[in-house]
Amino acid sequence: MSIAPRGFLDQLEALLREHPGGLSEHELISALRRDGCEWLPGLERRDLFGLFRTHFRIFHALYRLRDGLRQRRQGELVPDPLRLRIDPWRAGTEAMDRADPVAAWYRDESRLDATAPRDVAGMLADMARIRRSPARRQRALATLGLEQSASDRAIRRRYRELAMRHHPDRGGDAESFVAIQAAVRDLL
Repeated sequence: MSIAPRGFLDQLEALLREHPGGLSEHELISALRRDGCEWLPGLERRDLFGLFRTHFRIFHALYRLRDGLRQRRQGELVPDPLRLRIDPWRAGTEAMDRADPVAAWYRDESRLDATAPRDVAGMLADMARIRRSPARRQRALATLGLEQSASDRAIRRRYRELAMRHHPDRGGDAESFVAIQAAVRDLL
């Protein structure tokens, strides 16, 4: 049994299809609450553990929705917190999942109950430390072919260029595509 009810997956899909340009995670959560989604708890912005639990539930459901869309060949859900959207389905997207540890992490429902408030605090501290690591930033910038002084805007622009070139649906290599995605996660 999944933590995401079928009706919620349908509600997610309908919202994303209503916004073909995509929604940020925040916009999606706001729209779900506006539509009366009872599955998501009300939260205070300072409740980091509650925010994590909401985020996990949303992304667990998004990866389930992505699986269903792929099986039915009805679209390709792009699970980017900055721009969640459903793109047209293209053959070959299944191969990308084999190299996607993030998808595997969110699909594992047991992580929701296994993650304690101290774990969330630790994850946030780790992310902050990684973001401050000059060596990691340099490696990520090199992967994208950018200089150390690259702005967030330049990083996003370069990511879009490389993603279009290396996406497996466009004849690119899944490994390169995953490396590009990892580099952007390290930088933004």
